[in-house]
Amino acid sequence: MTYRMISNDLLKFGIMYGIFVMGFAQAYYIIYQSHNGANSSNPMKTPIEAILKVFIMSLGSFGDIWGSLGDTDHSLIGKVS
Repeated sequence: MTYRMISNDLLKFGIMYGIFVMGFAQAYYIIYQSHNGANSSNPMKTPIEAILKVFIMSLGSFGDIWGSLGDTDHSLIGKVS
């Protein structure tokens, strides 16, 4: 009984977490399409890389992404989101 309640809660959390990760990954992928690469290379070249980078960002490591947002046309939107 307890196992089923915990597994249902984890399943619901996983589905919601996946939706948010996919949404933010799509947003950052679109933002990084305008990356001009003056100071660094594009950290999100493909949609799969965007998903993985957003997952890593959700764990607290977003220094690489933050630093290269200045090389895009939409740096303010990327920093706000």
